[in-house]
This record gives sequence, structure tokens and C-alpha cells, in this order.
Amino acid sequence: MKEYLEEGEEVLVEARQSRFKAGGRLFFPEVVAATNKKLIIVHPLPFGRRDVQVIYYKNISGVRLRKGFLSCAIEFEVQGVPQNGFAEVSAIRCSDAEKILEAIQKHESG
Repeated sequence: MKEYLEEGEEVLVEARQSRFKAGGRLFFPEVVAATNKKLIIVHPLPFGRRDVQVIYYKNISGVRLRKGFLSCAIEFEVQGVPQNGFAEVSAIRCSDAEKILEAIQKHESG
């Protein structure tokens, strides 16, 4: 994860074995990480490659936490990933979802 961080940036929480849906496409990321600046979503590809999506908090609005029986989801509107519209990180532990939600809400205006 360190290779995706900017200088002075720190990872606040990492969620593994999750789902990420954006632009109508469903992905199964290797990891979703919330830093003090952005969300980093790492998708595994064949032959050990990775596709990385970065969503800066300033591009996120309309955030909502949805609690389920065994897991939680964070729904939000985003600009530019892969297009403007709705995105969702789901199937993650509720404690991780709450930490990601706090990071987004704290830093999205900054």
C-alpha cells in the first residue's frame, strides 16, 4: 500500500474482501484503504498486476452508511470514478465502514 501514498499521507483503515461498485460495474478489490487524503481501491488483475483507483475526498459527496446483518456498506456520489455518479464500498466489517465514513466526512471539505 505504501507505493500509493503521497508524502505525509497515512493509512487510517484498510478493508479487505470487499466489493466496490461504480458506474454500474462491480469489482472485488484486494483492498480498500482510507487515508487522510483519499480512498485507494486496489483491484487484482491476472499475472500479479493491479488496477488502482484513487478517489480524493473533495470529489465525494452524499455519503451514507448502510448497516446490514453481517456487514456494512458505504454509499456515496463521486466525480470521476470511472465517471460521475454513484459508488459503493460494501461487504466490509461495520467497524471498518464507520472508520472509512469518518475519514471521508472529516476530510472531504479539506
